[in-house]
Amino acid sequence: MLKSTKVKSIFKIIFIVIVISVLTGCQGVDRGESPDYRNNETGNVSNNLAEYDETPDSYIPEYTQPNIDDTTVFEDAPVTLSSDEELREIAPQLFAIQDDEEIAVITTNHGVIYVRFFPMQAPLAVENFITHARNGFYDGLIFHRVMEDFMIQGGCPLGTGGGGTTIWGHGIDVEATDNLVHLRGALSMANTGRPMSTGSQFFIVQTDMVDEDRLQNLPNDTLAAAYREYGGTQWLDGMHTVFGQVFRGMDVVDAIANVPVTWQPGEQPSPWGQPSRPIEPVNIESIEIIIYSYLD
Repeated sequence: MLKSTKVKSIFKIIFIVIVISVLTGCQGVDRGESPDYRNNETGNVSNNLAEYDETPDSYIPEYTQPNIDDTTVFEDAPVTLSSDEELREIAPQLFAIQDDEEIAVITTNHGVIYVRFFPMQAPLAVENFITHARNGFYDGLIFHRVMEDFMIQGGCPLGTGGGGTTIWGHGIDVEATDNLVHLRGALSMANTGRPMSTGSQFFIVQTDMVDEDRLQNLPNDTLAAAYREYGGTQWLDGMHTVFGQVFRGMDVVDAIANVPVTWQPGEQPSPWGQPSRPIEPVNIESIEIIIYSYLD
């Protein structure tokens, strides 16, 4: 029994390493082919998350259904929103959208995804994405990497995962915050795993599962309960900048995550890897930035 447990632990560690490598760019791509898109700046990644006392394993906070009497609810939303003012600070992804918020309408060849932003917590990532969108940078690009029960990734001008930079022409740091996390439907910035390597690529968390072992040190019980209710990729918290949240069109994200896939260019089939490139292109037709109150 002990030997079996060790084997399972080893496979779990291998899986986590593979998953993290997926979000650090396309493997097997010769980065020397596209110098204009590389992020060669150096600096320190902000992993300055606060230290928290470990919560006993036996403690599982109860999930309280929020008051949604005055909140618009979309059937294809990944999380339930509430007008509870406390959530504005401790869990903004669960707080009701305000009429004057800017949102993104992401039109794909599989349907439309609607995303809200969090400029107070992640100002650089929000400005970068919105400006790229308004400039038409993302129009015509593809979701080059999709993985069922994990995420969908796009925003690379090369379509390979090896390109893309910010509106400033160089990489930016991770904007780590305690209260924005990788829940199902979270919009987050991809990076190479190196300092100052956040560019133009982004991903949307698609999984509705969660690793219970990783929920002990979250900053508050509300986020832990939300992870249990909706799922997500908690191990990415602090490693990537969460700057938005899908609030409508999660069925489109699910559809994209389930398209047939093959190996990425340059990848060799491997029992340790996972094919993730859509066989038929998943296109970003346009990204429009509008005010929420203008939404039909």
